[in-house]
Order: sequence, then structure tokens, then C-alpha cells
Amino acid sequence: MKNKRFSKFLNYLFLTVFLILVLTFSSLAETAPNGIIGFLTDWGETDYFVGACKGVMLTVEPDLKLVDISHGVTPFDIQEGANTLLYAAREFPAGTVFLAIVDPGVGTERKPLLVVTQNDRYFIAPDNGILTLVINEMGIKKVYEIKNNEYFRPGKISKDFHGRDIFSPVAAHIASGDSVSEVGPELNPKDLVMLPIKKSKVENKTAIGYVVYINQYGNIIVNITQDDFDALGIKVGDDVNVKIGDKTQKIKVGTTYGDVPEGDWVCFIACNDVLEIAINWGNANEFFQTELNSIVELKK
Repeated sequence: MKNKRFSKFLNYLFLTVFLILVLTFSSLAETAPNGIIGFLTDWGETDYFVGACKGVMLTVEPDLKLVDISHGVTPFDIQEGANTLLYAAREFPAGTVFLAIVDPGVGTERKPLLVVTQNDRYFIAPDNGILTLVINEMGIKKVYEIKNNEYFRPGKISKDFHGRDIFSPVAAHIASGDSVSEVGPELNPKDLVMLPIKKSKVENKTAIGYVVYINQYGNIIVNITQDDFDALGIKVGDDVNVKIGDKTQKIKVGTTYGDVPEGDWVCFIACNDVLEIAINWGNANEFFQTELNSIVELKK
């Protein structure tokens, strides 16, 4: 009788350990790259740069799906690139590879990186802070310094076009299923370059935030959130006073541009979960003449 009980206990113990191991390893397993590459640069589309990089990627694997996120990031503006990358990357499926090149330090000692996030997205970019917002939101599972020249474009590696010679072929190799860990040595995430991102706050009955983006319509994107609105009791339909620099404007709180007549001011928590300041059929920044990181004060 004792032997039967002990045997049942051992079976139960082994089953429990087995289930724990299965759950542990399944949680650690990464979603494999899915063949999609999201491509972001500050190169514009006048020159041959974007086309050349796409050619390199398709030479590695002709069946890749190349998605242009944007090539209109303001030249050299790493923070704008970081915001644009995050807003787009949220919408892609697990397993997507992102190639983000806003690289004023091309050819210098800055490291080329491959970052695997906790939600299984793969980011290839220079170590200059462009991945700051992605890392803050998605976390890091692994990070590697790209050094394996077997993944590079064949031939001489230029000093001024790492996008073509290093980043693009590596993105293609990873997206097509080549080993992530083979790109180079693993790095400590604490050693990565991170942008000094400022957070919004509420004090003295005022929401204080910072301009994070100005789109092509002149709409001003500010990192003030719904939580800040809630803390101040601000609701749709309220009027608020917005101060940027030495200019102040009374603005209606809405849900979209058409909530006010053409030519009127409106602000709302937009699709990217932060404040947008706009003029319906107009250009808000023509009035405020602001720039990235400018302080924005908002109160009822």
C-alpha cells in the first residue's frame, strides 16, 4: 500500500515538474521572424539610398515583405525617429524585423545593434538612442552588437553607408530566419545609449508636457496623456488654455478635428494616446512656432 502511494506521489511530482518546465520554456521561446521588415530612415526619397537598401535586402531573400514606415524623418533628428518608430511598431505582428536608420554618427565608433524585445519584435539600428521609446515600452529580451561580417553585404564595407552595407543585409538575414545569436556578442542593456525622455506631470492645476512630434499638417503632438486630463478634471467640450513659449491659445477639447468649425482650434487625446493640438483645416505650428522638447502648459 505504501509503495503504491509513493509511486503515485512520484508520478504526480514528475508531472508537476514537467508542466513547470513546459510553461517556463514556452514563455522564454521567441516568436520566429515572420519575413516582414518595417523600414524607417531620414533619407527622403529623392536619392537612391532607400532603393539600394531594398535591393540588398531582396538579394538576400527575394520573398521578404518590405514595409516603408517613413523616410521623411527630419534629417539627423533621432528623437523624431524614435517617436515615429514606436507609433508604427505597435501595429506590427510579433516576429517583425524593424530597420531604423537615423544615423548622424555613421562610420564612427557607435555600435550597430540588434535588439529583441519582450514582445518578440526585432530592431536593427545604431546605438544612438533611436530605440529609447521602443525599449521603454516593449522591454528588452536580448541585445547584440552586430559584428558578424558573414551577414554583411559582400565586398568592401563603406564608412558612409552602413545602412546598405551592414544594417540592411543583417535585417534581411534575420527576417529570413538566420540565427539571431550569430550576429555578434550579447550586450548588457544598461550600456545602451538612451535619450533623456521627459515625462509629463501635473502641478499647480496645470498639465506640463513636452512637444514630441510635429506632423506635416503642423499639428503639435505633446506627451500629455489622458491621465493628466483626468487629474485636472478636463473633459470633452471643455475649453483649456495652452501655453507654448510666450504664446497662449484658448482651445476646445474634442475627440477629432471636425468637432470644431473649419479654422478653429481643437485638442484631443489622439490615436497614439497623447495630446494633439490642431487647427481644423489649418496649421497650429504656424502660430506657436515651436520645436521638439518645447515645454507645453495646459490648464482649464
